Amino acid sequence: MLFNPRVITGESPLTSADKIPHVSEIMPETMPFTSHQKNSRIACWMTAGLINRTMKILTTILLLFLSISSALAEEAGTPPDLKEYDVEVILFEDAHARYMSSQTWDQPQPQNDGGIIEKTGEDVDARQHDPTNFKSIKPSILKAKYKRMNASSEYKVLFYGAWRQPGLDKNKAFEIDINDLKNAHKSKSKNTLTGRFKLVLARYLHLYTDLQYHRDSVVPVTDELQDNTGIRHDVYPLKNHRRMRSKELHYIDHPLVGMLVQINPVKQKDDKKSQ
Repeated sequence: MLFNPRVITGESPLTSADKIPHVSEIMPETMPFTSHQKNSRIACWMTAGLINRTMKILTTILLLFLSISSALAEEAGTPPDLKEYDVEVILFEDAHARYMSSQTWDQPQPQNDGGIIEKTGEDVDARQHDPTNFKSIKPSILKAKYKRMNASSEYKVLFYGAWRQPGLDKNKAFEIDINDLKNAHKSKSKNTLTGRFKLVLARYLHLYTDLQYHRDSVVPVTDELQDNTGIRHDVYPLKNHRRMRSKELHYIDHPLVGMLVQINPVKQKDDKKSQ
């Protein structure tokens, strides 16, 4: 059924005699424009085209600028959204060396050189590590545990240090030399540690340790060692990989050297205070 508006208004319905004007009678096919109207239309078209082209150019420039900024930030290694972590480590030994002969581990590398400890192959490795990639900080998180262990007669703390670094994946992660941690507390023990740490950020945090434990051992003087002082310098390799959660204390056991580690994410306000 066709809708007829005359039914609603009360008018009599259209008959065949009623003439409905054609649209051409209401709006002619060709409507004349004055010169002013034509100029106005042309000006509008030109303005719209100019605005469109200008927006395209500005969009291209903006995308190019963002691309260059991102590339420079990546090259500098300091993306604005890169998360940083504070890492604290305590390394300690058994004060009585009770496990020296009761456990099996990698054989030490003796250095019978009259007191000079040669660097092992790991020490002279050509792997790159840049001390500017991290910041040595004053340890504080494990301070109470450090004091208790340092006062105990059961343990000797060999190292207590901390640093701040960005969380990077395995391909970009870097190594940190233990000797580059300037604010660390180091023991006066004759037994020392050398080596490196590496923190990797994946689904979890992963800490890789590649350390060497230098220990002096008294050996009986025999005919073969007449030129020796009777002290043997052994180097024990300490390699470990541990998956960790942040804000949790982790204990890594070893017959010779134990390790306490805690990794905390850095809050933005804490990062600004440290700068």
